[in-house]
Amino acid sequence: MKKLVYSIVSIISLLCLASCAQDEKLILDPDNFVASSWKQTFDDVFVLDKNAAETDLAVIEWTPAQFGYDAIISYAIQLAVKKEGVDVNDLTYTTFAITNENKYTVKVKDLNAALLSAGAIKRRPTDIVMRVEATISTAYASLTSSISEFNVTTFSSDPDLLYVIGDYTDFTTNNAEVLYSPGWNGEYEGYVYLPKLDQGIKLVEELAPEVEWGAPASFTPGTSLALQAGGNVIAPGSFAPGSNKEEILDGPGFYKMVVKITENAKTMTLYKFYKEFFVCGQRNMSYPQWANSMSAQNPEEGTGAVLTYDPEGKVWTAKHVYVPEYQTDGSGVPNTSKFEFKFRANAVGKTWANAANMGATDNKVEKGNQSGIISGTKNIPFLAAEGYYDFNVYLQEYPFRYELVPSADE
Repeated sequence: MKKLVYSIVSIISLLCLASCAQDEKLILDPDNFVASSWKQTFDDVFVLDKNAAETDLAVIEWTPAQFGYDAIISYAIQLAVKKEGVDVNDLTYTTFAITNENKYTVKVKDLNAALLSAGAIKRRPTDIVMRVEATISTAYASLTSSISEFNVTTFSSDPDLLYVIGDYTDFTTNNAEVLYSPGWNGEYEGYVYLPKLDQGIKLVEELAPEVEWGAPASFTPGTSLALQAGGNVIAPGSFAPGSNKEEILDGPGFYKMVVKITENAKTMTLYKFYKEFFVCGQRNMSYPQWANSMSAQNPEEGTGAVLTYDPEGKVWTAKHVYVPEYQTDGSGVPNTSKFEFKFRANAVGKTWANAANMGATDNKVEKGNQSGIISGTKNIPFLAAEGYYDFNVYLQEYPFRYELVPSADE
């Protein structure tokens, strides 16, 4: 019996000694921790290809961080856009991926998304810094690796933007109206609503936010205005009337703007919607909204459905408009030609300025609503059922579009 007791006591003693020894091993000294260093990184310069978005770009590797004992380590791969004059340790980093291994396979699409999220400029070469942050416990500070630097060009299918800033935005890009360059070629076009225009406007490229485009110190009045980087505010009156009196910046209102900032041209042309913006239809003399032809319609004469702008909803609307299925001839007798329409603006008498002559593509009908993408100048076929509709036109987000919704009060 005594032998059994001694044996049990011995076992307990050994366990206690082992436990104490184990505790001694867990006493960690952060001064002896060693951060990771890069084994292999990206090339110095590379371009991401959206056609290869699903492919693996590279496998990046780093040495394991050393915390003094074997443990599961969490590695956070972090990215930041390099900024001139800012220390790399003071940059704002975005966590790209987390892994427990000391290597990671990078997909093209994942890196592209992370870089854009971190502030990389789309479709432009951007200097990037990358690091790995290793963690074993909240009880100890993380270990940050050395920095890896590279230059990358991201991809994006979104159009480039040009901000129209002014006193209505305190000359910042916050809540500014924008023009679009779907071709990514420095040629911008769009429709903007300027609720206040006492001090004028300037233009700011999304891809070069440090540059503001304005008017030169002196300019020749005409239908377009030369632009100058860092130029003066484009003030009301900067445009002298040309052949069409619409071509002038003269105060609050809704404008169409065409801007070119390319090697060959740095100009701005604009048109204000002086007259109504409206829907015109083809050859329907038997209905009061529609004249006998597109060119004969003018809201001042009671033909065409006038669109009214709602600044809050950023939409042009014409409510409760009767739309026939077929055109009619001069006697009012329907024929077999489907009714067609388009959107016009700046009617001066019975002639048309260049401000708006809008057709559409991708026209379709879903659940009784007709919609399409505004593009070109061809007539828009009416595809829905004859009846009363609300016309809605959206010109301040690309792609520009329209919709016909059956009127609720029919």
